Amino acid sequence: SENLREQTWKAIALAFCAQAALETGQERLARQHLDAALQLVRGSNLPLAKWRVEAIAATIVEKLHIDLAAPNDAAQLRASSKKSRGKLFSSLGIQDPLRQLARVTP
Repeated sequence: SENLREQTWKAIALAFCAQAALETGQERLARQHLDAALQLVRGSNLPLAKWRVEAIAATIVEKLHIDLAAPNDAAQLRASSKKSRGKLFSSLGIQDPLRQLARVTP
């Protein structure tokens, strides 16, 4: 639906805003954007955004040394991101060329 597409891009944008805020030394803003992005992907079925948001979140959690309750530590976020990405690739057809990326993408 239109709302899911909008939420997908909003979650991705928030994750990248969090990353940019972190790079410019705005740790509080980074955390706010990150929390909003994670809330979106966990509250809705957004498979295109989930893996990317969780991957970015893992990096930010490591850089900020954030001690969050599970499932928000960096290792768990990375594992969840990898699992989400795998489900996304598995949903593609056997002959879909994008499916080959799953084999080479870390």
